[in-house]
Amino acid sequence: MRYIRQESIISNLKNKTVSIVGVGALGTYAASLLARAGINLILIDHDIVQLDNLQRQALFDEKDINELKVIAAKKKLKKINSEIKIKTYAKHLDSINAKILKSDLILDCTDNFETRRVVDKFCKNNNILWIHAAATNIIGNVLVVDKNVCFDCIYHSNIDKTCDTDGILNSLISLVSSIQVTQAYKILTRKDYSKNLIHINIWNNKIDEIKLPKKINCKHEYEENDKIYEIEQCLTKNIYKVKPLTKVSLDFDKIKTNFEVILDKSIVLVLLYNDQKIIVHKYGGIEFYTNDLKIVKKLVKKIY
Repeated sequence: MRYIRQESIISNLKNKTVSIVGVGALGTYAASLLARAGINLILIDHDIVQLDNLQRQALFDEKDINELKVIAAKKKLKKINSEIKIKTYAKHLDSINAKILKSDLILDCTDNFETRRVVDKFCKNNNILWIHAAATNIIGNVLVVDKNVCFDCIYHSNIDKTCDTDGILNSLISLVSSIQVTQAYKILTRKDYSKNLIHINIWNNKIDEIKLPKKINCKHEYEENDKIYEIEQCLTKNIYKVKPLTKVSLDFDKIKTNFEVILDKSIVLVLLYNDQKIIVHKYGGIEFYTNDLKIVKKLVKKIY
């Protein structure tokens, strides 16, 4: 009886498992829809819930602040549907641990191209489809990446744009996620799905399908970078972010001896330096809540 209202359209979903990479804005909406449809989930995210997430990340509320996103999400999803299986991985996805993605289908709900390339490579090697989704400002994109599409050939010149740099309208998230999840239903039930890039401008009420060129003799290989990390400014938060460009595992015990610790979640540290917050992730990502780039450069060297 639980699924009676959807069974005339889609069925045979109860034994399916979908991996969701990134349990943020898109990820929380997608997880909620899939859980309600009876689909088992694998949730992958290394981050904690923060106050500014609540504007657009639908599963979280104020009581979840400073909780790991995958843990907070699982608690909410189990209240929605106690029958489904949910695996959680509170870790940064990389080429070494990519096997945790193994499932019937993978949804890209993250906000950076490095992680998407890990997903892309894993899916190519294991013959699994994945659905790319992105949303920033008033623009969203959804694309099923199959054997006819080279993700990096389409996006290789893109600079990461996230809600941290461009802002985001929260109503965009539900629309992009609904399209992504509908594509997932079609794939899981072996129905025809759109092969085109679905482009959304929610402010102008426009949804377009863009036909992509077929992949022909593509031999693209992802470039290696010899830099350890890069620093970028997040304009909407007025903070600086550090993104590792190589495999990093920070020594939390050593870091804790040099800073005041206000939260320790084993994979995430929240530190205080001159009354300014620093969020440090085990995989090497750091958020500095200051607009002083000189201090950021000094402290990132100390942390690394």
